[in-house]
Amino acid sequence: MALMVCTECGKKFSDKAVSCPECGCPTEYVLNHNASEEYIEKKKQNVKRATELIIEYVEKAKQEAKEADRLFESRNRSIQNKARNSIDIFGGDATYRVVEIRADARQACDDLYSTYQSLVTDLDAFCRPLIESEPASYAIKQVCDAISFFNSESEIESNFTSSFEGNSLGNVANSKYVPSIESKMIQKFWENKYKETPESMAEHEERRKKIEENRKRREEEKKREEERKKTELEAKKKRKSRK
Repeated sequence: MALMVCTECGKKFSDKAVSCPECGCPTEYVLNHNASEEYIEKKKQNVKRATELIIEYVEKAKQEAKEADRLFESRNRSIQNKARNSIDIFGGDATYRVVEIRADARQACDDLYSTYQSLVTDLDAFCRPLIESEPASYAIKQVCDAISFFNSESEIESNFTSSFEGNSLGNVANSKYVPSIESKMIQKFWENKYKETPESMAEHEERRKKIEENRKRREEEKKREEERKKTELEAKKKRKSRK
C-alpha cells in the first residue's frame, strides 16, 4: 500500500482505496494524472539532457577542428619554407626535393581532410540518436552549422611553389579535396531536421515578411519616382506654353 496526494483536494489517501475519502475523486483518475505529470517531467529532463549533450559535443568537435587547423597551418608554413629555399637543380637532389615537398604537402592535406570528415560522421553518430529526446531547436541548429562548417573546411585547396636562384619553378605540389557523398547527405539530413523546428519556421516567416516589406518599399519608391517625373514633365509643358 502507498499513499498518494489527491489532485482535487490535496489530501493523502491509500492507492488501494476506490476514491479519495475527502472529496470522492476516483483513485484511477489520480493515478493517471500523476503518471501524466511524471511523464511530462521526465520528458522535460530528457529534452534538457539531450540539449546539453549535443551542445557539449559540438563544442568538443569545434575544439578538435581548431587543433587540426593549427597543426595544418604549422605544417603548411614548414612546407612553404622548404619549398621557398632554392633548389639546386644542378646538384642532383632537385627531383628528390620536389618529390619530398609534394609528399609532405599531400600528407598534411590528407590529415586535415580526414579530421574534418571524421568530425562530420562522429558528430552525426553521436547526435542523431538524441533526436528522439526532442532537443531544443538551437541545439539542432548548432549541429547543422557545425557540420556545414566542417564540410566547407574540407574543401582544401593548397598550392606549394618552389624557386631556383630567385626564379619560380612553378607548382611542385597541389591538392584539392571535396566533402564525401556521405558527409553531404549528413549535412542535408540536419538541414532538413532544423527546417522542421519551430525556430526555423519562425525565421522563414521573418525572412518572408522582410522580402515582402522590401518589395512594397521598392514599389513605393518607383511610384514616387514616376510621380516626380510626371510633375517635372507637366512643369516643363507649362513653361513652354507660357513662352
